[in-house]
Order: sequence, then structure tokens, then C-alpha cells
Amino acid sequence: IAAGADMVGFARPALYAFLKKGTDGVTALIKCFKQELKTAMLLTGSKNVTALQRATRVYTGELHQWLSAYGWLDEGKQ
Repeated sequence: IAAGADMVGFARPALYAFLKKGTDGVTALIKCFKQELKTAMLLTGSKNVTALQRATRVYTGELHQWLSAYGWLDEGKQ
């Protein structure tokens, strides 16, 4: 989300979690995603998802090179 995503594909990881550990696995996966989102929001000072989408981001190393090569990096917003 902080990198610009409006949505995320969730079916495949949810299916794998279900096949591995049933509904408990899916529940654990959702809890993990929620915690990761809360952590990202805390670390960026974002009060909501809209604020997270506008958070300052820093890309370095191979990710920066990859994003730049595809023209997906707005140099003024990194």
C-alpha cells in the first residue's frame, strides 16, 4: 500500500494456508497481515490507509534499480 498498491491478491496465500492448516491457518494468515499493516502504519506515522499511501518512502539497492528501470519510481516522491 505504501508503495502505491490499491489492492492486494489474497486468494492464493489464503488457499495455501487453508490447505496446510485449515481454517486456523487462514485465521493466522489474516492476523499476520493485519499486524504487518499496523506495523507499517505505526512506523510511518500513518493514522489510516490513505495516510499510508501518501507516506514518504525510500527505495534503495536492487529494488530502487528495478523500479527505476521500469519507470515506476517517481523520483520526487521517494
